[in-house]
Amino acid sequence: LDGGVFIGDDAGSNPTLTIQAGTKVMGDSSSVSFLSVQRGARIEAVGEPDNPIVFTSDKQPGFRDRGDWGGLVINGNAPVNLDGGEGVGEVGTGTYGGANTADDSGTLQYVRVEFAGQQVSPDSGMNSVSLFALGSGTTIDHLHVHMGDDDAVEIIGGTVTWKYIITTGHSDDNLDWANGWQGKGQFYVAQQHSDVGDQGIEADNNGGNPEAEPFSDPMLSNVT
Repeated sequence: LDGGVFIGDDAGSNPTLTIQAGTKVMGDSSSVSFLSVQRGARIEAVGEPDNPIVFTSDKQPGFRDRGDWGGLVINGNAPVNLDGGEGVGEVGTGTYGGANTADDSGTLQYVRVEFAGQQVSPDSGMNSVSLFALGSGTTIDHLHVHMGDDDAVEIIGGTVTWKYIITTGHSDDNLDWANGWQGKGQFYVAQQHSDVGDQGIEADNNGGNPEAEPFSDPMLSNVT
């Protein structure tokens, strides 16, 4: 990934990116590199238990570190409680939000994202995995997010439900949601390393308008 790589254009181009099991996607550590799936487009990243899809740094093993590259961003058409019903991702990763609670932005299965979460400026950084306004038609399970320099998984609004996520070694929050997420999560493990880390879970509704609807109201089960 050389800089920002966009799938779709939020203006009627709705392709599907298919990533085969065993694929390794490397983010350029010399630029702000990320993969962003735009509203209406889809990602089908389906790995296998012994042959996962890996998003990682382009540095050699042993030299990789938190924040080497940006991360994975998926933008959907489900509701968020932001003004106008839409939001825009940090560092220009795309617009998200809409009215389709059943929106389908694709599939992430047996995927690992590591050494992401690049800090773009003192006040702006990327999450390793950003799930923005995803609907209930999106499938996410068996996801490992490792050694990011911001939040591991950030969920903004939407109704997406996921299972089997593990987050390890992040410098900020492990799981962060806001702006009206109303989905479910089950079988989640967060492991912080001893050198750095913030919250296990940061949970918000809308920082500027606590009464904004839809309220954040997810259900979590089997969390360690």
